[in-house]
Amino acid sequence: MKKPSESSMYSISDFWERLDFKSVQTLLDEVALQLSQNENLLQIKKNLSSVTKEWKKQNSSQATPEVDALLKQYQEATERLAKRAKFSENTLLKLYEKLYEAPDIAPILKEASEARIRISDLCEKNEKIQKELDEYRSESQHIRNQDLTVRKLEEKIRILEAELEEKNLEVKNVKENSEAQINEALLTESLERESSLTRELKVLKESYGMLQKRYEQSQSHLFSIQVVHDEEKAKHQLEAEAIAAELEKALRRVSELEADKKHLMEGGGRGMGRNAGKEEESSAAAAVEESLRHELNLQRQLTERFRGELLELRHSHASLSSTWQARVDTVDSARRLAEDQSSALRAELDRRPTRHEVAKLQEHIRMLEALTLGFELPVDSGADPAVNDDDDDDDDD
Repeated sequence: MKKPSESSMYSISDFWERLDFKSVQTLLDEVALQLSQNENLLQIKKNLSSVTKEWKKQNSSQATPEVDALLKQYQEATERLAKRAKFSENTLLKLYEKLYEAPDIAPILKEASEARIRISDLCEKNEKIQKELDEYRSESQHIRNQDLTVRKLEEKIRILEAELEEKNLEVKNVKENSEAQINEALLTESLERESSLTRELKVLKESYGMLQKRYEQSQSHLFSIQVVHDEEKAKHQLEAEAIAAELEKALRRVSELEADKKHLMEGGGRGMGRNAGKEEESSAAAAVEESLRHELNLQRQLTERFRGELLELRHSHASLSSTWQARVDTVDSARRLAEDQSSALRAELDRRPTRHEVAKLQEHIRMLEALTLGFELPVDSGADPAVNDDDDDDDDD
């Protein structure tokens, strides 16, 4: 069905639903009732015409042209209104007679539109089913035509399967030989690499142990040197303190002697003329002073010597400490380097597969090959005993 006709049907049905035909009939009843109540319009017109004629006769002498013209216009207007009312009344009565007992077509139009929709849907379904039926017929005809082609293709498939079986046998033999050689080479290479890494790890462990021993020996030797240095330092400190005490004592003695000398010099200057007999006492004091000065010089020389020895010991201790610290740092860096190399070798060994893992991988590869060849060539499961013997030999290996 066409879409415009459906839309027009919808619009017509909607118009009659909105029109409300029953209310229109009720309105027409009311208008007819009012018209029936006003049926004396013609009688009123006749009465008005007779009254107008009587008035003209009575007032013919007094009438003017203006009044006559007005009366004439009034009569024409009245005639026109009467004709119009009569025409309208007749038309309305005819329409009322036709619509009074007319049925309401809105429900019928609604049912017709719904039926039209159902018919349209059924037509579409019918067309769709017809198309599917035509397609099925064409497919069935095509399938019948392809029957011969299918048989020919089946024959070609049999030939290709036979050729494929031969090719698979050749590929299987080549693959077994190549994979066996590759696996053997990989296994040999991995074993050699593992043995070399094991030897390197052993050498590094030995060097690490030697470096550890040297480090411990250097630490113990450095500790003993530190102890000896501390003892020597304490001993020299005690000697320096004793020398300083003796030096202070000698200085106090010198200051006392200088004070006595000054006192004697002052006393000798005042009484030189009177005490000439005391020259021997002053000479004895000078001798004592000289001996004290000599002793003070000796003490100073001894102090300087002790100070020089103490400085030399400090310098030697500092140089020895720096030397041993450098050696300890060297040993420590070598130890850390050995530890890093050992860790790298261990990580390398951990990443490498073991012999057991290599054997398991080879077994897994053989199983996958057997499964793959079994799915590709189901006919060869018992046809080639040599291949099965080779697989058994590989498993034994």
